[in-house]
Amino acid sequence: MLSLEEKNIKILIELGLTYREAKIYYTLNRLGEITIKDLAENAHMDRPNIYGVIKKLQKLNLIEQIIDSPVSYKAVPLEQCVQMLLEQKAHNASIHRSGMKILFARTN
Repeated sequence: MLSLEEKNIKILIELGLTYREAKIYYTLNRLGEITIKDLAENAHMDRPNIYGVIKKLQKLNLIEQIIDSPVSYKAVPLEQCVQMLLEQKAHNASIHRSGMKILFARTN
């Protein structure tokens, strides 16, 4: 049986995140504003692996960098995250539908 954390990470993956992105987002959401060092410890991931994922989550606007000493990060609220991921999925589906229409038009 999956733990609550595993269930929540699975949902985030179904919404389009990779396992690492979901794990890091979930950890930040659960713990609030933390440093990379604390994030690595709590997510049970190596720090070098976290930096690339952090950049991707920032590009998706799912986490925010807090300029301080040391630098820390925090997740946007879960509701906002889910809404943004659902909108991205809908946008991608629309693009795929358009592509399929073009493909079908060419084969007829």
